[in-house]
Amino acid sequence: DRLTSIENGGYVAREKESVGSFLRRWLDTYAATNVTAKTQQGYRQIINCYAGPLTHIPVQALTARHIQALYGALLKRGLSATTVTQLHRVLHKALSTGVKSEILVRNVADAATAPRIHRKEISMWDAETIQQFLESASSSRYQDFYHLAVLTGMRRSEIAGLQWVNVDLGSGRLAVVQTLQRIVG
Repeated sequence: DRLTSIENGGYVAREKESVGSFLRRWLDTYAATNVTAKTQQGYRQIINCYAGPLTHIPVQALTARHIQALYGALLKRGLSATTVTQLHRVLHKALSTGVKSEILVRNVADAATAPRIHRKEISMWDAETIQQFLESASSSRYQDFYHLAVLTGMRRSEIAGLQWVNVDLGSGRLAVVQTLQRIVG
């Protein structure tokens, strides 16, 4: 059936590249040019922390069983379903790129199933707790940031990226148009 695959354009020459090498190259090429620096940092962290058991396998020999076994091992180790699902998304995206660039015939992550994420309800502070927090924050040099965060719901990166040009004190409005994030390295 290699001849049929060649005739149909579905044949992919065997390469000895490992999953680890493939993922590093994917980070340095695809991720470096298609996602933000913060997203790229997150991809790199997920791969470095959790994909280790797959890295020695030749990328073309990788199977859904390998991936599913890794997910099970990570869950057994105590990782959350959310973290394992993030790994699944990164592997799926990387392997999809491998299919598009004709390194792989198919994306084996399609046949692996990420764990179900159980959403927890987040409890909110009541008015009394908010007041206590703001009073405690009044002696901090970051008190204005804390007040802005509590009163608007803005994230730290949004507050850090705020500029005066985006604040209209007259109408009591501000616009979040950029964020400021710390990128390691």
